[in-house]
Parts: sequence; structure tokens; C-alpha cells
Amino acid sequence: MKQNKPLRSILLIALLVVLYGCFEIVSIVMPDEVPAGASFMIEMEARTTDSDEEPKYGIVAVYMPEDFQIDSMKYVGTNGEGSFYYLDNDSTSKYPGDGGIKSNWNDSLGNKFGVDDGFKWDVWEMEEPYSAEDTENDYSITIYAKAGNTISTFSLSFLISESSYELVPIEGEKTFDFRESQDQITVVEGTPIREDRPDLPTTMELEQNYPNPFNPSTTITYSIPNDAPVQLTVTDINGRVVRNLVNARQSAGTYRVSVDMLGLSSGVYLYRLNVAGQTITKSMTLIK
Repeated sequence: MKQNKPLRSILLIALLVVLYGCFEIVSIVMPDEVPAGASFMIEMEARTTDSDEEPKYGIVAVYMPEDFQIDSMKYVGTNGEGSFYYLDNDSTSKYPGDGGIKSNWNDSLGNKFGVDDGFKWDVWEMEEPYSAEDTENDYSITIYAKAGNTISTFSLSFLISESSYELVPIEGEKTFDFRESQDQITVVEGTPIREDRPDLPTTMELEQNYPNPFNPSTTITYSIPNDAPVQLTVTDINGRVVRNLVNARQSAGTYRVSVDMLGLSSGVYLYRLNVAGQTITKSMTLIK
């Protein structure tokens, strides 16, 4: 697989924080180029400048192409650490109070900021609430994302808020922060690991993931003998898909895919390679 260009800091996103007051993005690091269907990370440093000891549920919303996806999010902050869960349009926020947007987040964001053809809002909420006890609170956030299969350059936008708020500014308080793209990410053609090898695979192969057992990440290697549509997924033992890793047409060659299982429970999972209708399935073990 072609290596990404060097990472660079870009001011692309704002992320949720758990208090009243000002939201501030300190820095963002992410690749400016990623192969089609490949996973990548966005790393952000954020800060809030106020305090409120009442527990809050933070919200992060990402405006991105429809074939992009976010697999998971986590953060480490002055007031603790944790992760986020996907908040779809029909689900209800965990915030127990009467205020804020309880559901229909996607519709609310679309009505206020708009939605272009081929784009979507992806909304995530804190799994557990945290209080901001210090005047200044710092956060390191990691977003595990996956590019789509459309070869092009895209602009991303982000919004941060709390589920206790409406999308209406309150005098003296910055209740949300909408940040349109300050830069772009380019999706390029995926490339086999060895472009110059004289021999190509003659059979479809799926290797055992390494390491195994693992926590929380591992690598899956597979080979395909011909140009073909490829799907690589991870499911739990009940068949529920927990990670969509590859969904693209690929050239003959050998590929490696990094898998992050952050936020999932310990246990046995199945990873399945489907190439033009032919399937190979193997198991792997997540241990925490």
C-alpha cells in the first residue's frame, strides 16, 4: 500500500468539550493524502477556558463525504479519559436534562448548516459525562477514520457542542463552534505493497492477523491474483459487522490493513475477505 505523505498540522476541526465557556482548537495533525478505502487517524489538541462541575455530555459532528466513515473516537483530558459512541439521527442523547437537542441531530445540523449532495453529518457523543473542574482544561483526541473509494480532493467541516445545548448562541457563552474546512484531504488510488515484483499472487489468500491475540490494534495481510472488487470486514461471533475495512476495486497484489478495535469488548472476532464473490474467513482474539 502506498505510504501517506508526511503528516502536517491543519486547522480542520473543532471538538467537543464538557463545559460552558469557550472552545479552542490548539492543533490538528492528519494526512493530507490517503489511499482509497484506507484507514487514517486525526489527532487533535483542544482546550476549554472556563469551568463547570456539572457533568456534561460532549458532541462532535463531522461533515464529510458519504463514503467516508469514522470507526471510533477517544480522548484523554485534564478531567479524565474516555470514548465516544455514534449518535444516529433516530437515537436519543444520553443527557438527562430537559435542554438541548435530544434526537434528530443530523436533521438539526442539516437545517442550520446545509448538506450538499454526496456529503453527510456524522454525530458522536461521549460515552460517559465528565466535569470540568479547572479553569483551563486540555484534551488530546484521536479520531479513527477511513477514506472512501472516490478518487478526489475533499473539504471537511466540524462542529463541537454539548447535548445540553441547542444550536443557538447564548450571550456570553460559546455554545457551539462550527469550523468549515481550512484545508483538504485527497483520496488517491490504493497501491499494492510491492509494485516492482515480477510475480503476482496466483491465488486468493488471507493470512492470520498479527499480532494475535492483540490489544487494541492488529494487522491483516491478504493477496488477490486479479483486479477485482474486494471487501474486508470484521464481525463479532454473532455476525454483526463491527469494522468495515476495505470496500474497493483493487489490482492484483498483496495488501496490509491496520485494524483498531478500540472500544470493543474482549473476545473472538471474525475477519472476512470477499473477492469477486469468493470468501475466506478467519478468527482473531481481542484481549484487554
